[in-house]
Amino acid sequence: MKLHLCDYHLEAGRLCHAQSKMEEASEHFRAAKAIVDETGYFRRKKEL
Repeated sequence: MKLHLCDYHLEAGRLCHAQSKMEEASEHFRAAKAIVDETGYFRRKKEL
């Protein structure tokens, strides 16, 4: 389930970035990075 949560945070971060909501985007990217580091979901590492 955490991998899906990581994907959600990445997509939400992209959406916020596109809407110029940089602070929210950063929060989503930070959450995604924490999940990648915790789970080893390195397939998404390059997207961070």
